[in-house]
Amino acid sequence: MMVLSRSPAARAARILARCAFYVGMIFLILPIVVVVISSFTAGDVVSFPPQGWSTRWYGIAAGRQDFLSSLWLTLVLAVVVTFISLVLGLITALTIVRGRYRGRGALSVAALAPLFVPNVVIGFAALPVMAAIGLLGSIWAVLIAYVIIVFPMIVRALIGTIESLNSSTEEAARVFGATPLRAFLTVTLPLAARGIFAGAIFSFVAVLDEAVIIAFIGGTNTVTFPMRLFSYIAETYDPVASVFATLMIVATTALMLVLDRLIGFERLGSNR
Repeated sequence: MMVLSRSPAARAARILARCAFYVGMIFLILPIVVVVISSFTAGDVVSFPPQGWSTRWYGIAAGRQDFLSSLWLTLVLAVVVTFISLVLGLITALTIVRGRYRGRGALSVAALAPLFVPNVVIGFAALPVMAAIGLLGSIWAVLIAYVIIVFPMIVRALIGTIESLNSSTEEAARVFGATPLRAFLTVTLPLAARGIFAGAIFSFVAVLDEAVIIAFIGGTNTVTFPMRLFSYIAETYDPVASVFATLMIVATTALMLVLDRLIGFERLGSNR
């Protein structure tokens, strides 16, 4: 094995893999850097390199009530969607991990299935359903759509968290007289707090990112922040879009850093 690892072919493979990694990182990071820098341009259109440096577009963006109202709507939706999805996701994850019944695997597949369906397909499928039940264009349609997107993410995060817990701790609490509900609230729930918080962050990021499904089922009174930004970019090419995109990048990055600090990215893909 040592001979193989020192062979020219192995060294060349490692160098190629490293180069591919760096090229991929540059491909991902460079557009973000361009967007952030272009938000500080002194010109009237988005350009790179900027036509001088200025923060005036941040002041202009702060006065855009259409964007601010859409942002407020999106944040309210994010809170409500996160709460609903956490309650449903926690119940589902507990049922999948601790349940002893036939069909548990099918429930797990069904709960996680939306993760593997493109959002454009979900939006297209939701369109006739929402129209048939009279919710098309309403805030309820948007709320349901967001729950469909967020729910499997939270279930996935909570399944890994609950599987890593030692159930004997909760059983010990019951032995000392705690009711099942009290044992769950005072023992299991605090131990699962990191997974719950990770699911909440996933939820907020998903709500801040989703515009495809909303384009199918949203209405004039339910224009979320991502949809507002998407529509603005399609019609106008001034740096206001770069300002709000930069703010989204900063907010998302901050949430991801908090998530990494609390639970670690390397643990999200494992059940330990």
